[in-house]
Amino acid sequence: MKTHPIRQRGITLIETCMVLAVSTVLATTAAPGMQDLIAARRLDNAVSQLANDIHLTRTAAVARNQAIRLSFLPRAGGSCYVIHTGNAGDCPGDAGG
Repeated sequence: MKTHPIRQRGITLIETCMVLAVSTVLATTAAPGMQDLIAARRLDNAVSQLANDIHLTRTAAVARNQAIRLSFLPRAGGSCYVIHTGNAGDCPGDAGG
């Protein structure tokens, strides 16, 4: 009568370490590309938001039959914009912050 060897199932510690090592190498090589992708997505979102606000300003001006302005204000870390009615000089240099 033959005895069948018991088959062990699962993975060894060495196999786990090898998978982690390969995964780490792949993640570190892909990280710079991901940073560029994230920056591009943020820029796309900012452009979309500005386009939507320009469209909103135009639509509100037509609906009210009134001049509505989109003013860009310089800031220390960049710039911001404000949508307002009235004269161009009426908008304060502070955009709520």
